Amino acid sequence: MPDVFNRQRLSLYIIRYIPIIMLMALCLAGCQSINTGEKAGVDRDFRDVGFNLPATFSGKVSCVDCRGVDIVLTLRPDGLYQLRLSHRTEDGGSNIESMMNRWWYKRKEKVVVLASVDGVMQTYSVKDNDTIELLDIEHVHPESQLNRELHKVTTLEQFDDMVHMRGMFSLGNGRAVIEECSTGNVFPVSNYGLYTEAVGRYAAIPHSYGTPVLLEFEGVLGRVDYFDDQAEEAITITGFKKFYPRIDCEGNIMRVTLTETLWTLQQLNGRQLENFVAEKTPYFLLEQDSSMVGFGGCRNLTGTFRLQEDMLQINRTPVPRYACFKGLELENAFLDALRETASFEIEVDELKLIDSDDTVRAVFKAGAK
Repeated sequence: MPDVFNRQRLSLYIIRYIPIIMLMALCLAGCQSINTGEKAGVDRDFRDVGFNLPATFSGKVSCVDCRGVDIVLTLRPDGLYQLRLSHRTEDGGSNIESMMNRWWYKRKEKVVVLASVDGVMQTYSVKDNDTIELLDIEHVHPESQLNRELHKVTTLEQFDDMVHMRGMFSLGNGRAVIEECSTGNVFPVSNYGLYTEAVGRYAAIPHSYGTPVLLEFEGVLGRVDYFDDQAEEAITITGFKKFYPRIDCEGNIMRVTLTETLWTLQQLNGRQLENFVAEKTPYFLLEQDSSMVGFGGCRNLTGTFRLQEDMLQINRTPVPRYACFKGLELENAFLDALRETASFEIEVDELKLIDSDDTVRAVFKAGAK
């Protein structure tokens, strides 16, 4: 059989979309990070790559069960690539796959490597200033005489395709930004698309203001023109997957501290929360200015606290009582636990409030809903 690309083999070379379950499985396994250029012993200095950046290359690769695959690849100077694969079908149509991730240059081999979040890398040999050639998975030139070359185009491709992305979403100083996971590049989030929904979902997650939260989504990275004749490169969110509070891009549980973390009640006096009747789960947040806010089960809470090493004293501001049909037992027990707290312990993302008899009165989870 001639050495040609079929779609099954080609899928080994390209970056596929990752379903949510794969992300969660990676997180449970420690979410080992993608090999960076430094870890893999490659050179991320693009000065010797042989052509000016950004650069767009295009070409057609043969296919057994289709009429060919058109490839358009843009290599950006910030370490991101944008790739479009158009599989030509027998009926004259095409199936398009678009993706974006990190790339780097292996100077010794003169090879461009496109990273993939599922561990498969696509590689291209740099032949000259205007030509790169798709290699097999072993970085070896194929023996086939079929065309695998991509040629540099004179006009930079405007890549406005929707792609799967992951990044740390945060909101501050009046606007949202995303730190893209594969490169660490920070991009503003445009006001178009699902911007309002994204901000709303972010605000609904228990967390300190401005704290980055991992977001998996579909989006477009490109030039955005605004009504005031201003333009910028920004990410437009077009579809949601999920927010992952307290997990960073590598799947590590983010470090939590007593202050500036929203603590949601899980256990109270040895009883699981589901053993209580309440309309809403109690929580509290200790601010850097020694103030406290929260919810007790019936009423909103305010107060102050004193902290010295692992010693903690919480002082609630008295509020008028009013009828509470659900949650009164829970609130009374919760307020007693806060009042009698003498110290605390934090392990990973779990907080324990301990009284003067060394009894654990309440257990909380960081950022849990």
